[in-house]
Amino acid sequence: MGTLPRSGRARCIVGRRRLLSRRRVAVNPPGRSQQCRAASPPPPPPYPPPFLPPVLLLLHPTYTHTPAPPPPLRPADLKGQRRQSGGGGTMPNFCAAPNCTRKSTQSDLAFFRFPRDPVRCQRWVENCRRADLEDKTPDQLNKHYRLCAKHFETSMICRSSPYRTVLRDNAVPTIFDLTSHLNNPHSRHRKRIKELSEDEIRTLKQQKSVNFAEQCFD
Repeated sequence: MGTLPRSGRARCIVGRRRLLSRRRVAVNPPGRSQQCRAASPPPPPPYPPPFLPPVLLLLHPTYTHTPAPPPPLRPADLKGQRRQSGGGGTMPNFCAAPNCTRKSTQSDLAFFRFPRDPVRCQRWVENCRRADLEDKTPDQLNKHYRLCAKHFETSMICRSSPYRTVLRDNAVPTIFDLTSHLNNPHSRHRKRIKELSEDEIRTLKQQKSVNFAEQCFD
């Protein structure tokens, strides 16, 4: 089969282009796209007009109220939820057990308040073997004293989530280092000083009450 000369090939290419242009005009005549655009309704506005009252804004078809998602909680925010220590500010919590120097700023342990129940609170104080806590009320102990999780058995502690640690209702501390505490002369001396100071305070209060009564009767 022979090849066409250059002039013949050029004519074929021009003829094909004309044929394609005629087909395009037949399929999409001029003015049709404008007619379709004029017939179609205008799209709704992306946002409701600002001049509508709030009640009508809620009824607007394009208005959808999607509340913003809450910010993700960080471990620092859940620190107060994880520990039953309570209290405001940034004051650290110290463990009230003998020979225990742990505090909330140095360890990731949970600290628990003394219970308000008088029976359970008395058992906590007896197991701690601290004479200076025997005269305090359950409310005072619950407000000012804590015990860390190292003094409780694992069966007494419940972890509802990685950031929350709670005690069972009948939890009692049973793990203490009492041998070194009882054998330490400094701790015994410190206990005696506290007991003497408390006795002196009681006597002073009694003397003040007696003097006040005498002044009233005089």
